[in-house]
Amino acid sequence: MKNEKQIAASAAKFAERWKGRGYERGESQPFWIDLLGNVFGIETPMDGITEDDK
Repeated sequence: MKNEKQIAASAAKFAERWKGRGYERGESQPFWIDLLGNVFGIETPMDGITEDDK
């Protein structure tokens, strides 16, 4: 698990990476996978998604 300082640094990189990206709906899955994996350090973000979540 990342600490608060690591999350803040990752969040800044994430924001820069997604700045100015186009079509929001078309990019929603990669956006959330990137956020959960690279910012919050969740190794397999897709494991937490179930059919009930859709």
